[in-house]
Parts: sequence; C-alpha cells; structure tokens
Amino acid sequence: MRAVVQRVLETQIREGNFITSTITLGLCVSVSFNKNDSIDDLNYMTKKVLHLKMFNDNLSNKPWKMNLRQKGYGITVLKEKRLVSGFNGSQPILSDAMDSRSAHKFYKMFIQLLRQRHTPKLVKGTSFRRPVRVNIIHDGPAIFVLHSPSCLKRSPREKFIAA
Repeated sequence: MRAVVQRVLETQIREGNFITSTITLGLCVSVSFNKNDSIDDLNYMTKKVLHLKMFNDNLSNKPWKMNLRQKGYGITVLKEKRLVSGFNGSQPILSDAMDSRSAHKFYKMFIQLLRQRHTPKLVKGTSFRRPVRVNIIHDGPAIFVLHSPSCLKRSPREKFIAA
C-alpha cells in the first residue's frame, strides 16, 4: 500500500458538474493498493496518516509538532491505482495493482477506519469508479510518500517507481 500525503489549505472534489466534498485545512491523501496488501497494511496506514506531525503547534508556532487529530482538521482520500505501478521504459506497468473489486473494498475499509479513529464528518472520500476533478491548494508544499511495511518488503524492482 502506498499513499501520497499532502498538507492542504483546501481540497475540493467535483464529480461531473457537482462539488461533492470540500475540506479547509488538513490533508489530501492519494492511496493505492498492491495485490498483496492486507488488513495489516490498512491499519498501519490509517495510524500513520492520523499521527503524522505535519502542522504547527498553536502555542509555540513551532513547525511539525501537531497531527491532524490534534488540530481537528479534515482529510480527503483519493484513489490512485497508478501509485503502485512501475514503468517498462516509458510504458506504465499496472500488474502489481490490486484488482478493481478488491481495491474498492480496501478503499471503503480505509475510509471507514479513518472515520472510526477521527471525527467522521471530517473524513471525505470520492466515488470509486467515476472520474473526479480535484482542486488542491497546497500548504507548504508539504508532500510525503508513505509505504506500508509489506510494500517495503518487496524486491527493489517492485519497491520504487522507475523513471
């Protein structure tokens, strides 16, 4: 499992002509599932995302001291199948990605875990199969790539996206 975590001032999701969700202040997480991922990977990533210290402390104004939950900020979760892909030359290889049906289940479970461990109304997801337009106003930028433990155990060829 891989995730790209971005600190944002705002994230707005559009599906068709409709705005389906908006958060102000928080994180935008693009997530992708490998065909070998498990519930342990979901639990690890949920805990990691919610505990990342990506925000300033209100009192001391020191950076990187507080997490999303401490600040009461929102989180938008996007599906991104291609995060677990690699390249053969310039051609994307998607063979390591989880099949769509299983990935949909994992995506829903990830959203559910985040809602159980954070304020439910502050966790926003998207439709799994419909295209969406995402407007992001970065705060920083502060962008990090996270890997679940099983992702890091794979061979070097599978670990990293080759350019």
